[in-house]
Amino acid sequence: MSDIEERMKQQQYDLDESQRIANIGSYRLNLENGNANASGILKKIFGFKPDHDLNIQDWHDSIHPDHKQMMLDYFDEVVAENKVFEKEYKIIRASDSDERWVYERAELKTDKKGNPVNMVGIVQDITKRKQAEAELYESKELFKKTFESLDEAVIILNVNNRTIVECNPGTEKLFGYTREELIGESTRILHVDEERYRKFGTLGRAEFEENGFFQTEFVMKRKNGEIFRTEHTITMVYDEEGNIEKVVSVVRDITEKKKAEEQNIRSIIEGAELERKRIAKELHDSLGQYLTAASMYLEHVEEFLFELPIDQKRQFRKGLDQLNKAINETRSISQNLLPKVIDDFGIALAVESLIDDIREDRSEEIHYQHNLDDCQLPEAIELNMYRIIQESLNNAIRHSECTRIDIQLVLEENSLHYTIEDNGKGFDPQKVIGEGLGLWNIGNRVNGLSGDLEISSKPDKGTLISIYVPI
Repeated sequence: MSDIEERMKQQQYDLDESQRIANIGSYRLNLENGNANASGILKKIFGFKPDHDLNIQDWHDSIHPDHKQMMLDYFDEVVAENKVFEKEYKIIRASDSDERWVYERAELKTDKKGNPVNMVGIVQDITKRKQAEAELYESKELFKKTFESLDEAVIILNVNNRTIVECNPGTEKLFGYTREELIGESTRILHVDEERYRKFGTLGRAEFEENGFFQTEFVMKRKNGEIFRTEHTITMVYDEEGNIEKVVSVVRDITEKKKAEEQNIRSIIEGAELERKRIAKELHDSLGQYLTAASMYLEHVEEFLFELPIDQKRQFRKGLDQLNKAINETRSISQNLLPKVIDDFGIALAVESLIDDIREDRSEEIHYQHNLDDCQLPEAIELNMYRIIQESLNNAIRHSECTRIDIQLVLEENSLHYTIEDNGKGFDPQKVIGEGLGLWNIGNRVNGLSGDLEISSKPDKGTLISIYVPI
């Protein structure tokens, strides 16, 4: 065998292998007699035996009934107009009557006069692709129907700029905007709390890493300006490379639920405050008066102590000192149970007085800033915020082993923002929340005020507690 024949044989083998791997067959059709010279892969695609002599009638018979007339008309059009043949269509395979999808592309070859004499082309089996497309379409249709039928609002966001790329009718109903008004808009137009909106990217990170989704709550507003409470279940959509591409947020209106919870909490807190007032009054009006009277009587007797031995004088004075300490302690407990300074001077000065008292006995640096001069807040907010500040300060002092505490109490446009930060040993909020009575009390009071509580802490990194309360 000559080198040329060897090379031609190798080229034919390479061509056959390429067609086999790509599942592509080739053919050359004689338009005058209808006979076709076809590759083995093409015969396999159509279900013919390798030794079968193909002709154009075989092609006609193989076309699926749903596509037969369309393809015959298309073939005539290609020949008449001398243009490229390119089509996807269904066939019935001759060997097993299996329904298949094929893609065919062919060009016409003409004689010297420009008349078509041959058609040369390729055919590829695309059944798997078509099946995948059908499954994808069904999946998209199912998602679309589910998406549109959900009562909850479903918002799909661009992860980079948090603009809305899609939303369902539930979103239109919940927020009062049309879909056309929302697409392309930033979700900022739906939020009330600017600070919490900015922190969206860090919310629920640990929960998401563990569960693949996370839940959080936001105060939001409708198109008509109405403010309401929402719960968000948030998941991520990834691209083929595993990068976050979109954010999907399912939003539920929990305003009525929160009102019921908050009313229940308020009732409990108000009951506790009434009990505090009762106990404080009893301490002041009863026990405190008895102790004060006893002290006065004993002080009156003190001038006659010269008749007693020195040891008895010392014991008398120790007893009187202990009695005076009890009077002071009773007064302090009464004031803590019923902080009258709030009613007299407002929360800003009440907190300042609380901090001054702590500074007398503690070495920690406590820095306090506020913008509440001459500002009167609702009584329930002032009292509960005072209790929250009192509790959070005590927690920091008792547990954090810190040397510095920074407190800010800032009145913003629609909310009161309280932060307390220490440089102590920190903790894992996921492990501590639910176990510590102090944090539980704080959380209950925040919920009772329709507020938001955020705790940021890590071991050896200090602690930051942020609380937002709507005004």
